[in-house]
This record gives sequence, C-alpha cells and structure tokens, in this order.
Amino acid sequence: MKKSVIEAMKARRSIRSYSKRPMHHAAEGQLKDYLRHIEHPFDARIRVELIKTGEYPGNHRLGTYGVIKNAQAFFAVCCDRSSFAEEALGYAFEKVVLKSTQLGLGTCWIGGTFNKGAFADAVQLKADEMLPIVSPVGQASAKPSMVSKTMSRVTKQRSRKPFETIFFSDNWNIPLTQKSAGDFGIPLEMVRLAPSSRNCQPWQVLIAPEGAHFYCMAPRSLNRIDLGIALCHFDLACQELGIDGGLKIMPDAIAHTPENGFYTMSWIRKEA
Repeated sequence: MKKSVIEAMKARRSIRSYSKRPMHHAAEGQLKDYLRHIEHPFDARIRVELIKTGEYPGNHRLGTYGVIKNAQAFFAVCCDRSSFAEEALGYAFEKVVLKSTQLGLGTCWIGGTFNKGAFADAVQLKADEMLPIVSPVGQASAKPSMVSKTMSRVTKQRSRKPFETIFFSDNWNIPLTQKSAGDFGIPLEMVRLAPSSRNCQPWQVLIAPEGAHFYCMAPRSLNRIDLGIALCHFDLACQELGIDGGLKIMPDAIAHTPENGFYTMSWIRKEA
C-alpha cells in the first residue's frame, strides 16, 4: 500500500549503501514520468535527471569519493541562477525524494562529495545552470557499509533539535510546543524531521495568526536549499491535511528577522 506524503516524510532516511540489483522497471518508469514535470511554487527552472551508472559513456567515473556504495543510479539536480533557485531546488527535489520513498527506494542528499565534472558531463550542464546536488537512488543494502555507519554517527542522522527551540509563537520569546501549535502541529513536526546539510536544521519558524514565517539562521548556499526542503515539508503536509494556504513573500515579516538570521518566505493561510 502506498505511503501518504506524511508517512513518507517520517519513513525517509539517508541511505548510503545500496543493493547491486538494478531498479525495478516499474519504479524506474514511475520516477521518469514524475521527473518530467515537478511542480513547485517558485519562479525558477529546476531539472532533475536520472542517470544509470552502467549507461554513462563518459571518461570519468560518477563518483562520490567513497561516501556512497554500490549505487546503480543517481539523480543529478540542476537549477538556474535566478532568485530563490536554491530554495526551489530544495522544494522540488525533496518531492522527488518523497516519491522515491513511496516507491520503496532509498536516497541521500549529497551536496559536496561528488565528482562534479563527471555529473555535469552526464547531464550536459548548461552555462546558465548550477549542479549543487546529486543523490543515489535504489534498493537499500541489507547490510550498511562501515562508511555508512560512520557517516550516520557523524551527522547524527536520527537526532533532531527539540520542537520548542526552532518554532515560536508571535515573537521569539515564546517557544512553541507541538500541542500548542494547533493545526500546524503536524506540519511543523514534518519540518523538524526534514533533512538538512550536516543535519544542522538551519531554520526558525515564527507562527502568527496569518500563517508561518520561515527564517534561515546560516548563510551557506546549501542552507538555502535546506530552507526549500523545510518549506516543502510544511506545504505538502498542510495540503495533505486540508489546511488551505500557500507560500508567499511577506515584506512585513522581514522586520521580525531574528539576530544573525535572514527572512526566507512565509506560508499564509487562505482567507475563508
């Protein structure tokens, strides 16, 4: 039985060791269909290519410097250089990750430890595009490699910040609990479970009567991608729960930016 999107968010894990068996044809076909048009609410161009390692004709290996073992296929994720391109990439590709999870496939966001030249060649990267992310995709190995175990320990894969340290109500002096968050309780918990670079969870969210305002607490480009992932989890969870609204830039929210952070975007409730 197919997992719901929220169930997929809860089930998703970073998989670094894969079975050598090729991906099932039915799952591969569903992924290729899904990649043809990935909907996202940003004015940015996102391109995700599925590359099977055995079919790549290039002179350089599609490598990840030992981080990933036995991957038979990869996603290569490209974006243009427009405003909010990184956030758009995070949102759009997390939808692909969740779709893969629903199909019983493992993935792992990789933002630095891969052979960028080989992957750029494989997708014929355009001059106006960036290639900041790749991910293996396939059946997880029954026995994780030593590198996989070490990476999971280093990144503290299963650990997450406490709810009340990243979510606040009305102002930054009032921590929010899941119980007091009302109908936003589950969407915010899905944000808390979202993957991020080095599992740093670089977001803080301020809940107000009109909706939720998202702020990034770290300046790196990969952290902008992280915010896109968080926005994806919140938006999709709200959609699945029937909470009407959508993503929007709210200039007034900039005034509430916490120290050492910057405003990203808001999710605003639809007026009844």
